[in-house]
Amino acid sequence: MAKTDPPSPQLLELLHYAEDLSNYIHSKPKTTSDAARLLWFHIRRLRGVEVEWPLPQPGGLPGVTPPLLEVAGVTSIRADAAVPLTGDVVLASGTNISLSEAGQTITINVVPGIPASHGCRVRNSGNELLTTGVVAELTFDSERYDTDAYHSTAVNTTRLTVPAGLDGIYSLAGAVEFAANATGVRLLRIRLNGATIIANIVQNAAGGGNTTPITIATLYQLAVGDFVELQAFQTSGGNLNVLATGNYSPEFAMQLVGR
Repeated sequence: MAKTDPPSPQLLELLHYAEDLSNYIHSKPKTTSDAARLLWFHIRRLRGVEVEWPLPQPGGLPGVTPPLLEVAGVTSIRADAAVPLTGDVVLASGTNISLSEAGQTITINVVPGIPASHGCRVRNSGNELLTTGVVAELTFDSERYDTDAYHSTAVNTTRLTVPAGLDGIYSLAGAVEFAANATGVRLLRIRLNGATIIANIVQNAAGGGNTTPITIATLYQLAVGDFVELQAFQTSGGNLNVLATGNYSPEFAMQLVGR
């Protein structure tokens, strides 16, 4: 169809129903066979065939042969098939559904929606002073993001706590930068519920007047109400700061990655 030609009433109506179908499909990453049946319903209506919704099972009216529906991983389906349309039609990312009528084709590209994200990343806006030989929980007074009140800047500011309904497997990560001092070791660890160490890293202090950055990460199954804290330790022989530096110290994050 040339760009200057006005769209036919049939094409306009097809576009309208294609949009309805796209909205229906996008509402569920994995749709039931009703998505396929809805497609046949609209194609038949365009052809002037009287049909009621829901379509009868087995579907189809005599003398009507609708086009095939091609869906990745699923056998092609006809609305007038001899068996009912049952089970699931799985619409994988990148799947194309083509609707054809009177030589005009509309293609719908199915792109599943992005799953909801649950987690937080927090930081502290100032240096945190550590006493030599003493393990300390780091505090966090600011939040880069917090989707579900995992953290509070008013009470228990050391903690990231799993909210109601969001138990599962979490990615946990922390990062600090110790001030320059070449003496002793530096330690960073993640503690669960005030008792259990679930990640731990120790290294010698950097020499040559350099700071000592350390990062730590782990995956762990957490229940509702569980909380984690980021602990730091140093043996420089005196007080030493964990520096508030850029966007990486001190920082602490947790992100739900599975159930």
